[in-house]
Formats: sequence, C-alpha cells, structure tokens
Amino acid sequence: MAALLLLERLTPLERAVFVSREVFDFGFPEISAAVGRAESACRQLAVRARRHMTESRPRFAADRRAREELATRFFAAFAEGDVDGLQPVPVRAGGRTDHRRGSP
Repeated sequence: MAALLLLERLTPLERAVFVSREVFDFGFPEISAAVGRAESACRQLAVRARRHMTESRPRFAADRRAREELATRFFAAFAEGDVDGLQPVPVRAGGRTDHRRGSP
C-alpha cells in the first residue's frame, strides 16, 4: 500500500530521492550523483516528498496499467536485492525524462 501512495503522491524525482533516502538510507552525495541534481536540491526534494506523503490526496491521477507495471518491476527488484534495478525505477515512472516544472 505504501508503494502505491509513493506512486500517487510524489513526482518521479521526489520518489527517487525519497526512496533512496528513507528506505535505503543513502546519503545526499550519493542521491545527488544518482539523480543528477545538486545536494541542496535533493535535500529540498526530500522535504517536499515528506510533506506530500503526509497530505491525504494524490498529486495526479495514475494510469492503472502503468502503476501496476511499475509496482511489479519495483517489487521484483526489491525482492532480489537489486539496488541498481531499484534506483532508476522511481525516476522513470510516468514516462517523464525531463522533470522540470511544467515539462511533459
């Protein structure tokens, strides 16, 4: 259930930072290198992600098929202990490659 909340409430970049920090306890230098953002930006993304997780509404409507596919890939990588497989999954979610505000 928590994974579905992550998918619904966080942007792909927030998800990557949140999961890396809160689940895997990666430091901000490692997270910064993985997502290609400055450490200060990653810290802000983590703050936003925590705030969004405490809100009670989804940030966007998730496509059911895409959500199920992502959850399947995520849980398979998690079950196998495939950290490398887990890192790109949150960033790729939603098919977005450019995570700047307003970009498709």
